[in-house]
Order: sequence, then C-alpha cells, then structure tokens
Amino acid sequence: MFISGALIVLLFLVQEMNIGISSVLTGYSTLLKKASELTQDGSLNQISQDIIEYKAICIYGLGHLDLVAKEIELRFNRIGIP
Repeated sequence: MFISGALIVLLFLVQEMNIGISSVLTGYSTLLKKASELTQDGSLNQISQDIIEYKAICIYGLGHLDLVAKEIELRFNRIGIP
C-alpha cells in the first residue's frame, strides 16, 4: 500500500513538472518570436539609436524586478551609458 501511494505521488510530481516545463518552453518560444519580429521590422535598431542619443536612462523596478533594473543599469554603465 505504501509503495503504490508513493508511486502515485511520484507520478503526480512528474506530471506537474512536465506541465511546468511545457509552460516555460512556451514562454521562451514566444519570447524568441517577439525578438525575431523586433529585428525584422527595424524596431530594435531604432531602440538602439535612441539609447545612444539619450543623455541618461532611468530604469525602475518594483519588488524582484528591482534586481533586474539594477542589472540592466550595471550593464549600461559598463558600456558607458549613464
């Protein structure tokens, strides 16, 4: 009885992981499609030119996105963009 119960729990966890992996893969696929669209229509080039022309760029984030904003700020500072 214990082994079959543990097996059921294990199968459930594997199923949940597969659902999680599937949603992550779907998210990355969507991200790649959108990035491809940006490069094809020239939007990415325009954004790059705008970043170069601005005297300063302010980046904000709330909660855990604050860490992302700080990372972006650090990377911009490394390439000389204040």
